[in-house]
Amino acid sequence: MEIFAIVEFKPMSRSSRWQQFWRITQPYWVSTERSEAIRLLVLLILLSMGSSGCLILETLQRGELLSALAARNSDRFIQAMIGFVVIILFSVPLLSFRGYLQDKLSLYWRRWLTEQFCHLYFDHHAFYHINSQFGIDNPDQRVAEDIRNFTQQALNLSVILCDSVIQLIGFVAVLWLISKLLLAVLLVYVIVVTVLTSAIFGQVLINLNAEQLKREADFRFGLVRIRENAESIAFYQGQGHELSQVQQRFSSVYRNFNRLIRWQFNLMIFQNGYQYLTFVLPFIVLAPRLFAGELEIGVISQSQAAFERIGLALGLVITQFDQLSAFVAGIDRLDQLATSARSHSPLSPLSPLISFPCCTT
Repeated sequence: MEIFAIVEFKPMSRSSRWQQFWRITQPYWVSTERSEAIRLLVLLILLSMGSSGCLILETLQRGELLSALAARNSDRFIQAMIGFVVIILFSVPLLSFRGYLQDKLSLYWRRWLTEQFCHLYFDHHAFYHINSQFGIDNPDQRVAEDIRNFTQQALNLSVILCDSVIQLIGFVAVLWLISKLLLAVLLVYVIVVTVLTSAIFGQVLINLNAEQLKREADFRFGLVRIRENAESIAFYQGQGHELSQVQQRFSSVYRNFNRLIRWQFNLMIFQNGYQYLTFVLPFIVLAPRLFAGELEIGVISQSQAAFERIGLALGLVITQFDQLSAFVAGIDRLDQLATSARSHSPLSPLSPLISFPCCTT
């Protein structure tokens, strides 16, 4: 089975980025470790379904609590509180165990992917050709850090997506029963804000995150080189030159990160404004029905919570945009390294010739 194919280095379209993602992701899930990986993934999905179901029930129960308080009905309040406590007792272990499984699966995936990249990097002196010919910056960082970030972010975003789909189905049903008008307002609102966010911030943040990874790695590599050549630098009185080089590299890091901070600030304005309006809109739409006595205060609370959760689910691109842009930048870097290394290796099935015997489960 061929793991990484050769591609040209060029600006990526959305379809090309999906192809990059698939080239890096797919091999693990068809490897010899697939049985354990799929088992953990299925458990992770089931736990996500359970925790999302508990969240939906918790929202409904919270509304019942408020309605009981507003009605000054002690019996109704006690029943609602008992139900609320039961839901919490189920939610806490589900969420905790889900986090544990997610971290374990990320660790297993990172171990396997690191083995593959190490094999590619050392096979047929690819490490020499990469450093001398291709100009791929900081392959050490790509293997040590980018793989870790990729596996963690891939699973985290997948869990968030799974939660969003389940919560979307459940809360749409809740909101549909309460107010179809409110649901329509939400759909229009989310579509408009998502299109604006993608158009304004999309490529800019991806490029800035990729450049930041490169400059941070260059800065760190310069410091490592000084440590490894400390005796020679001291003997030839080269500390002034080395200090100047370090200062230049950090200045490059500083300038790019300053640009990144400004764009992230603009993105946060969009994100925070989106979330606050998501909180307020249900009250504006449903207040007349509450004043007319058509709805209880608890139903308003349920509507607001459902509206907010649907907004978060549909607005996944908006709320997770910063993480998504960093994730895409990391995919580019890993795919470039794999492509360069593969060009010096025979196109044959790839097996983990380099393994880490200490990393057993």
